[in-house]
Amino acid sequence: NYFPQRSAIVLNQLKAKNLYPNVVAPAFNQHGGLMDAGFLLSISAPDGTIYFTTNGSDARLPGGVISPTAQIYSAPISLPESTLVKARVFNGTNWSALNEAQFVVETFTSWTASYFTSNQLANPNISGATADPDEDGVTNEDEFTAGTNPQDEESFLHIEQIGFDSQANEFSFRFVVPARRNYLVE
Repeated sequence: NYFPQRSAIVLNQLKAKNLYPNVVAPAFNQHGGLMDAGFLLSISAPDGTIYFTTNGSDARLPGGVISPTAQIYSAPISLPESTLVKARVFNGTNWSALNEAQFVVETFTSWTASYFTSNQLANPNISGATADPDEDGVTNEDEFTAGTNPQDEESFLHIEQIGFDSQANEFSFRFVVPARRNYLVE
């Protein structure tokens, strides 16, 4: 109870002494972490112009000058590969604090490293793309695509409910979707 209240008090004290900027830092729609290639990053701020970089540099140079590598944010940014994004807001003559986040594209290699030990990774019969270590009939490559656990035979995509609307002549399906996965039903 003490700390949530105290954080706001300390922040206001720092702002009052000009030790923390009054300009609100930009916010990301996802603050880094795993993403699919092509993820659309949205950046928002209540006031000012948002400047960002994707090359690891700061949008603000020493002395407060705008970096020549900084870009003005105007629309969601597609991130095709793992990227460090740094962003600030410039409002009048003042800059916000820096907001930065590392976005990482999950690959089959990084996915297997999160599920298998180093000994299992060395054995393609366990961790290879065509292997099926939990013997559920789904290969590791398909488990990666689905976002399911390759070592848990109970981890699979399953339809929880099927419905039919006779007036609209439409079927509906309900199933649990693992994080960061999209599915197209045709």
